[in-house]
Amino acid sequence: MKFLWFAAVVAPLILIATCLEATPQERKQRTTDEVLPFSVVTFPRTASRDKEYLSKSILKDRVPGGFSTFVAHMYTAKDPIHHFSVLQPKRGCGTLDTPGMTADASGGCDVATNGGFFIPGDDVVDHKCIGPLVSNGYWRHHEHRNNVMFGVRAPHDGDTTVSYFFGYMDEETMEASRWLQLVSGVVWLVKDGKVNVQNSMKYENFTAERSGTGETFRNLRAPRLAVGITKTGELILLAIDGSEPDWEGLTLDDVAQVLVGLGAVQAINLDGGGSVSVFEGDDIVNVPSDVCPNTTFPKYRCARKVSSVMCLHAYANPRITRTATRHRSQTILPSFTTFTVSVSQHAQLEGAPQSWMSSEGLQRGAILVAEVIIPLAIVMWVGWHLLLKWRQYHAAAGDRVRLAGPDTESDGEASDVGGDVAVEPDVELRPELASKVVETV
Repeated sequence: MKFLWFAAVVAPLILIATCLEATPQERKQRTTDEVLPFSVVTFPRTASRDKEYLSKSILKDRVPGGFSTFVAHMYTAKDPIHHFSVLQPKRGCGTLDTPGMTADASGGCDVATNGGFFIPGDDVVDHKCIGPLVSNGYWRHHEHRNNVMFGVRAPHDGDTTVSYFFGYMDEETMEASRWLQLVSGVVWLVKDGKVNVQNSMKYENFTAERSGTGETFRNLRAPRLAVGITKTGELILLAIDGSEPDWEGLTLDDVAQVLVGLGAVQAINLDGGGSVSVFEGDDIVNVPSDVCPNTTFPKYRCARKVSSVMCLHAYANPRITRTATRHRSQTILPSFTTFTVSVSQHAQLEGAPQSWMSSEGLQRGAILVAEVIIPLAIVMWVGWHLLLKWRQYHAAAGDRVRLAGPDTESDGEASDVGGDVAVEPDVELRPELASKVVETV
């Protein structure tokens, strides 16, 4: 009986704690006529915006709209030469680390995602980057491949113009250019403001990706990461979640359409799938598709360790060399934007409710249960048993008093006999006995 009482009290507390720790979109049911609490963009973009400044230089952009068939996070940074960099893990391009750990080791990275492709394997295998990698003006990996590249070139030969490169180049041009940042992808998504996937398929080396043939890679609905540039020179980082029951990511053609709708004039596809992870400071803000190691609970997701990282800086990147940034202005701050996007052409769920809880909400709820609810329940259980023991003790003490007899001060009169106190109980005598007592006296 006591166990049932304990379970009846603790179980609702655990449920309430888990629900409170989940965000609204993690615990509510969704319908197509509901305005989602996370932001949505439809194309063409006609809905009004609801902007929220997360900090002085970080802007969260929400656009209410219809039902979302996928979830994405987009960041735009003005003046990429000062506020964007490509990073490698602390021990070099032949090692792996999460974007968050790489960002922490480098310092000054406010938003971090995974970057280019790399060779996977166990911990003893060389995880070298696939394709060239330049970080803050320094070559980190020399390898020419027939894959599309994105780079930021410093001014040279008297020129003061910074250029952004999207496309293919031969090895001689690649080595001769003065790169500030350079990373390789697979598939040139957007060229001159138009979808370029079909044309790019003819030139790409698909050995970097692990999804099979090029057409399989193109048409697979999966998490994606892309980098692009707008006609005004703003850098776009777009990370798309996937591998979830309610959204499975996008194909490369879909990603290209999304980027065109967002105003990109050039964009390439970077490493996707389980590698896609987005960090804001120390917090991971997307839902990775990799299940955490050493766990049997499939909802616990962890960021994959990768060999290169895309980084956005809230303030001018201090690691760029002085010669490459002689025209740098420390007063220019980027504009970071993040929101969820939806393409109107995608199939809707036609009113079917969506009910889900992300791994982050479950983890927070589990931590709260382990660190607060269970200790509180134990304290309540111990306190309840102490209360029962206290009540039993006082009840037993009362029984002992009653068994000892009537109260000696209230149930009779005291009389001195030989110096001792004797107790004479009050007795109501019958009239005939009372007269005999009087005669005797």
